Amino acid sequence: SNSYSMTFVAGLLVNFALFFFTVYLFYLLVKKLISFRVALLSSVLLIFSPLAHIWLIQPETNIFGIFTVILSLYLLYHYAQKPSLKKLVIFSLVVGLLMLGKKLLAMGIFILLLVFLFKRFKEGIVFFV
Repeated sequence: SNSYSMTFVAGLLVNFALFFFTVYLFYLLVKKLISFRVALLSSVLLIFSPLAHIWLIQPETNIFGIFTVILSLYLLYHYAQKPSLKKLVIFSLVVGLLMLGKKLLAMGIFILLLVFLFKRFKEGIVFFV
């Protein structure tokens, strides 16, 4: 669009959609790991956190960054529940594509540290590739 206001509104809508999915995935992850009540209260705190409101009113990449982290942790949790080579390849590609949008090298380093911690070197090589 040639209009700056339309571009700004489109950026805000994308940020809102990403934040909605981030909160939903965060809720599902915490619910599976801890409990329904903690997940609900944590999601409400995330929604009303000052940083989230600052990120929502400016079309920046910060919302995409937190979306990348939460989605990566969610996929890592699902992989850990029932590992398979197909899941590993698909999840690694998704995480790699997300890292193209926001360079969060800490996420990849975290997963590779888990590889060394749990001594799953073959899976770590596949993830790295």
